[in-house]
Amino acid sequence: MAACLHVIDPASAGDAALWSAASLLRRDDSARAAVIGSSDDARRALRWGLGRVDAIAAPLGRAELAWPTLRRLCRERTPRVVHAWSARAMVAAALAVRGMDTALVASLPAAPCGGPLGAWSARIARGRADALLFDSERAARAWGLLEEGVVAPAAPAEPGALPAAGRAEARAGWRASPGDAVIAVLTEPGSPLEAASASFLLGILTLAGRGVVGVAPSAHNLERAERFVQRLGRRWAFTVDPRPLPEWLGACDAAIWRQGRGGAASTPGFAARWALALGVPLIVEGDAAGLPAGAAWEVRPGHNQAAGALLAVLEGRAAARVSAMREAGLRHAREADPEEWAARIFRIHARALGLAASGRLTARGSAPAQALR
Repeated sequence: MAACLHVIDPASAGDAALWSAASLLRRDDSARAAVIGSSDDARRALRWGLGRVDAIAAPLGRAELAWPTLRRLCRERTPRVVHAWSARAMVAAALAVRGMDTALVASLPAAPCGGPLGAWSARIARGRADALLFDSERAARAWGLLEEGVVAPAAPAEPGALPAAGRAEARAGWRASPGDAVIAVLTEPGSPLEAASASFLLGILTLAGRGVVGVAPSAHNLERAERFVQRLGRRWAFTVDPRPLPEWLGACDAAIWRQGRGGAASTPGFAARWALALGVPLIVEGDAAGLPAGAAWEVRPGHNQAAGALLAVLEGRAAARVSAMREAGLRHAREADPEEWAARIFRIHARALGLAASGRLTARGSAPAQALR
């Protein structure tokens, strides 16, 4: 029997869910994970440290349609708690454990999608889930469940918990010259980065005579960005590195967090916290709410503002500010307690299990947020 089965849909939940589940599995030998997606998703889960994984294919690329296979797995594993890490995973899990004495916990990092799936997932969140977790108050409000859920961001970054490539090795892989500035371009799950816009920002930096290489964990319209760079003589480069962030982010000279393309508005979270924990100077376009005070350089959205801040960091014109930012970020990372974070999630699991055992599977009002904190 698995005490908890973590159900993860990497396509919508992203690396934050893989890392959070891995953090919990390291502290609970009886737990397992089910990754709904492709074989690449399963391999990525292993790279993030998920050691006990059942891979499940997503029919037509839609995680919610994997519920029959997930149901068979739940009957085999008989978990006491199923923790779904996205709306689609929650729909699949709710169908999979229907009729079973199993608690359902859902982490919902983004606003509900539109259409029938959005309405369906909202009904499940309100009526079937025994505990709801949101990565921010913004996400909880988007679901209309701020008073009924718990704000529980992704697991704290733990530098050293995963292998990291050396600085020289990583930069060689990106074909960065010794004098090039390497900039990580980050966003949050559910709102993919627009590659052409990010590449245009990097191009501005070359006007100051800097060689620049931009690196992102994922991006939309990468081919368009490549054509743009090629037309302007390849004076800079923009590439995607799909490896887990801790493997390469520390080799960058600076990072910029940008609002992604489409999806709900988000604030810096998982990716930004890894940058801070690794000591990488971080520029945030927009609202830096949720990050420790003084740890990031906040600028108004727009290429000129962001480019100006990046150049100040790279050219050493803001050395005192960068030093203070780095210290604030590293101090926050040192003070973050992964053990306490995991203990909190385990308490939420125990509370949800108590609700399921008492037969109050639809009694949302009987599980106020305060009781789950």
